[in-house]
Amino acid sequence: SAGGGASHPEWRGTFNANWRMTDGTAVFGRLRYIDSMKNRASKQFVGEDFSGPKSVFYFDTGVQFDVEPMTFRVGVNNLFNKLPPQYAPNVQSGTDPSLYDVVGRRAYVAVGLKF
Repeated sequence: SAGGGASHPEWRGTFNANWRMTDGTAVFGRLRYIDSMKNRASKQFVGEDFSGPKSVFYFDTGVQFDVEPMTFRVGVNNLFNKLPPQYAPNVQSGTDPSLYDVVGRRAYVAVGLKF
């Protein structure tokens, strides 16, 4: 973590997979990765023990159905309800909401119309 609560992991990644069937149905998944980080306070206050956040994986999934001229999509983000890592010092309530999923598991339904 660096100044002002902003976090800068060395590695971040997203992997998307989509399997589309001939009947217009699709199953999709997304894996989001955020690398572990050292807490900046550990460098500022040598000899003190400030833990940094460990690496985190989030998994999102869903299914889509095409019924011309409409598309229906149902999905879940953060399927396993992974909580954001808490770390000291208590900046942004102990986590970085601009980097980690602070909402938790959530489902959605979407309908699209082609015209």
